[in-house]
Amino acid sequence: MVLADDACVYARGLTVSGYASALHKNGQSLLPGGKIDEYASVKMLGREDRGAALALQLPVRDTPLILPEQDVTQWANVDDFGASGDGVTDDTAAVQKAMSSGRPVVYFPQAHYVINGTVDIPPEVREVDFLFGAIYRSVARGHTNSGIFRVTGHSQSPLLLHSAVTAGGVFVEHAGERPLILEEIEVYFHHCRGYAARPDMLFPGPAAQDVPVWRLYHNADPLGPQKTLFVNNSLFFAADLTDGAFAVENVKVWARMVNSEHLPGAQFSFRRSDAWIFGFKAENATRLFYAGDRTRLEVLGGTFLNWSSKMRQGPAILTRDSSVSTLFFMWPRPSEIVLRGEAGDGADRLTVPASRLQTANKTATIVPLFR
Repeated sequence: MVLADDACVYARGLTVSGYASALHKNGQSLLPGGKIDEYASVKMLGREDRGAALALQLPVRDTPLILPEQDVTQWANVDDFGASGDGVTDDTAAVQKAMSSGRPVVYFPQAHYVINGTVDIPPEVREVDFLFGAIYRSVARGHTNSGIFRVTGHSQSPLLLHSAVTAGGVFVEHAGERPLILEEIEVYFHHCRGYAARPDMLFPGPAAQDVPVWRLYHNADPLGPQKTLFVNNSLFFAADLTDGAFAVENVKVWARMVNSEHLPGAQFSFRRSDAWIFGFKAENATRLFYAGDRTRLEVLGGTFLNWSSKMRQGPAILTRDSSVSTLFFMWPRPSEIVLRGEAGDGADRLTVPASRLQTANKTATIVPLFR
């Protein structure tokens, strides 16, 4: 690998064979071939007494592979159970019948489905395919923490929900002890709420304004056993309103390519969780990451677009009795970035001047590993 002047690399758990050098820069070898336990081309920020490792090195798990059901007679079409899919009629009861049919796959063929209640997904269902349609509430008041869908029962078999657009409260409520996979689900942008309130819009419509923030996921039983969650290519899975108010709580999560756009609270918020994020995008926010109550958060790669000067007061990363390591790009280049960790009644505030941040592509800044 050749490293450009305005780039950085972080690697761990690799073996490079057949090459004398694993990493070159300006014709010089930076890293020999062979086994690479851990390497970073930029210096770690933050306190230096957190151990020898640069990052937290949380365990990494692949998203479970859910193979398509080959027998199409085992696919339940929600329309066959009475759903109208017209974006006006409440299809809660019909969709529940499809979920309770005993078939392993449930799918939604129309473009708009209104679900004003909560649909339980039992252990017999292993895949729900929304076919990139919109699933939303036309009456959202009172549903700040209740999901459009609720995972119920106990099972070792993962449940896959994928390919949907949604708004109005919580998309899925994780009640049962079962691994959950969320893929390609777009929670409608929070900053588009004013536009979405137009009375002539089916989706998401003015009723969705009756909840304070739209979000993808909620652990319905945070005091129970820790949940297992995989999130891929989705929006607002850890959205917050204020620090910790709507945090993803008591979950082990592996998230890949997630987007928070921008929110009034922390873009990614966790409590009592182990969270591993590989690739993110966020915009205009005072708070990027919040980690509280013994959370361990590791972020490997992402882009933070923070062009509003009002949003740069920070701290961009706030931890409370937790451990965080991050590596991401931020642009435009700030004059400084504020990071803060708290333990008990004390606060450990770190203000990093731009002179300690590496520039990438003349406009972006590399924010290296912070622990």
